This record gives sequence, C-alpha cells and structure tokens, in this order.
Amino acid sequence: MDGSKKGIKLERLFREIKEIVENNEQKQLVSLICDHYNRWARRTPNNVVANVIGFHNRYRFWGNLEPRTGDISLIEQRADILKNKWPKIEEFYYRLEDYRSKAVLLMILNNWLTFSYDEIAGVKENCFKSYFDLDLLMCDEHEVFVDLGAYNGDTVEDYLETYGEDGYSKIYCYEILEDNVKKLHEKFDEARDIVIRPVGVSKEKGEMYLCENGTADAQALVSEGNGRKVETVSLDDDITEKITFIKTDIEGAERDALLGAREHIRKDRPKLAISIYHSNEDLLAIYELIEEIQPGYRFYLRYNGLPYFPTDYILIGLPE
Repeated sequence: MDGSKKGIKLERLFREIKEIVENNEQKQLVSLICDHYNRWARRTPNNVVANVIGFHNRYRFWGNLEPRTGDISLIEQRADILKNKWPKIEEFYYRLEDYRSKAVLLMILNNWLTFSYDEIAGVKENCFKSYFDLDLLMCDEHEVFVDLGAYNGDTVEDYLETYGEDGYSKIYCYEILEDNVKKLHEKFDEARDIVIRPVGVSKEKGEMYLCENGTADAQALVSEGNGRKVETVSLDDDITEKITFIKTDIEGAERDALLGAREHIRKDRPKLAISIYHSNEDLLAIYELIEEIQPGYRFYLRYNGLPYFPTDYILIGLPE
C-alpha cells in the first residue's frame, strides 16, 4: 500500500473513532468498551487474557481492570478522556508531523475503544533504538544529554551506540534506585563527562518517598509514604549549562520534571523524548504542558512496546 492510500486509511479510521465518541454519551462509551472487551476475551486464549489483565493491574498506572468484581476504572478513565478531551485529541492528532506518529496515536485510541491489538506490530519501532530515531534526532559533539530515569545505563549505552563515543559534550544520568546507581558507576565512572546524580527530578527541590508501583523497575516517588526518603531537585536549579536534549522515563513524574525544567525549555529549546504512557492522562497532558511552557515545538510519536501491552510510547518534541 502506497503512502497516499495509507494516509486515506488513517483518516478514515480517525473519522470512525471520532464519530463513535461524538455519538455516544460517556456511560454509553463505557458500555461499548466493555462489550468490545468481552468479545475480545471470548476469542482470545485464557492465558493471554490473564496476562493482559495482570499486566494492567500489576503496574497500577492506568486504573484497574477486574471485570469479575466490576472494578473497571481503567475503562472508565479512558472513556472520560475520549469524551471530554476529544477536541484536544483532535488537535494533537493534526499537530503530529508524520504518518508514523498518527498511526501510533490511532493504535492507542483504537485499543482504548476496542481492545484491538492487531495494529501494534504495524507501528512498533524496528529500525532505531528507543528515544533515538535517526530520522528525527541528530546529535553531535556539542550535545548536553539529560537522561531522567537512567535505570542501569541502558539508554546511555544506546545513545553511545547510536551517536558514537564522541557524540556528546556531557551526559547527566538521574536515577533514584541504589542498585541502579551502583551499576551506573560501574559502567561510566571511567567515561568522560558522564555525571551520575542519585536524586529524583521534580518541579522543585525537596524530599519525596519511594513507592513501589508493581515491580522493582517501576518504582515511583510520592509526596507522602513509608518508603525510603529521596532528595529531589529541579533541572533548572541542578544544571546551569545549556541543555540540548532531555529524555524522561520516570514512572509518572514526567510532568513535574518538565515543570522543573521550564526555564531550560524556554531558553535552550532542547530536543525532548518524553515517555507519555505512565497514566491515561499523560497521552494529552504532556503535549499540552510543553505547548504551555514553550509553544512551537514539532511533535512526533514513536512506539517501542510489546505486542499485547500498548505502553512505551514516546512523545518526541523538536524545536522550530
């Protein structure tokens, strides 16, 4: 299928979703989504259904999906966004700069409505490393790259593989889990100009508490709790030099991190690669926040997730 036919197919699907949303009240949308879920569950192997339900409930990012007990807050949240945020969804769709981005957004919206997973394979990124789409993101020896949620160094390793050992001026790694911080030091202490910061990143300097969010690789920071106390900083306070590229994957703290970097975003206009899958609201809220801080970014969506779990989608923002 050539590009023009693909574009026509996308527009047709977008109009179909729009018609469904506009012609149904919110409660009707909930009922419609539940019907689609039930049909999907009946035709899908039991172990796959159990895995999908278990995945959503284990990570606790998107509401619960417990059809047997009637707890379907995941579906209710999505219906609420579709119905009450549709004008912003439409604006976002037409702000996306390329076919691939629109296809990713439509995959997500269609999955929200129908529990269809058929389109995921068609939009998954297979050419480039996560966060580093070479059709969009070129980096050189002047790059100041900030990795929020550096984990065990996998993103920095991908960066170096993509752009080379000489492809940066400085790299900042922010990570709050002690085991991961240790791994970062083991990997990069001998590397040049890689700074490891064992602190959380938020909208302001302070302290928060570590809260397990399903598994060890999905631990988030909360304002109150019984977990380990973690120092937080804002990027505006913590980094004084010009930032050229910000990547985030920080388990739902992305909005606060962007608020804490608003002066860098306004003055430096860095490239942005932001995870927007840690809540249903983030699909739109992070786009809206970037527009509020610094209008004029060009937006792209890329998908790097698994075939049955539509997560790991990334909003790329490029300055004019």
